Amino acid sequence: MLFHLYLALLFASAIPSSALRAKASAFMGFNYKSSGLGNVTSVQSNNTSNNTSTNCNSNATSTPMYPYFGHTADQVIKYLNLTPAAFGGYFRQTFQDSDKVPGSERSISALTYYLIRGEDGYTKWQSFNAPEVWHYYAGAPLVLVQEKRYEVNTTKNKISVLGPDLFGEPKQEPQVVIPRLWWKQARSAGNWTLVGTTGE
Repeated sequence: MLFHLYLALLFASAIPSSALRAKASAFMGFNYKSSGLGNVTSVQSNNTSNNTSTNCNSNATSTPMYPYFGHTADQVIKYLNLTPAAFGGYFRQTFQDSDKVPGSERSISALTYYLIRGEDGYTKWQSFNAPEVWHYYAGAPLVLVQEKRYEVNTTKNKISVLGPDLFGEPKQEPQVVIPRLWWKQARSAGNWTLVGTTGE
């Protein structure tokens, strides 16, 4: 239950659009304004036998139900040789196809490691001119907010949680497809999250 409330608090406090903030709160079944919650600093999982909680500090250890807890964000960054990304988080491209999109210098496909620390909040909004797939690898669940922006001041929104708990509440998904030209931003729901992205 605390995890459910924590995700709603993340959505409500960090999403810039008031319409999207309302949608995120409704998605989580939680009214942030009337909750009286200020800062939630831990995530409690109902799927662990010892009922441990995670502190949102990238150098703390995390809930055992998720892969590689017991290691810090800094350890993962060093081990995978990740570097700071301009849009937030840390990344390293591990593959770039030598074939190019016709009439362009962009590769047809590329693979990237991407680590986001919970203490850093949401990444910057970004959009690509091609579909992109996000894959969960390790760490805490990841909140992924997607927004399709139209020319007439209207938007279409989607909120997903990447993670290993397929039967949890809210449901977590091991991969999420982001359509071409959709904007997205992400935030770790714990100490850190490691994902992969596949796209151009």
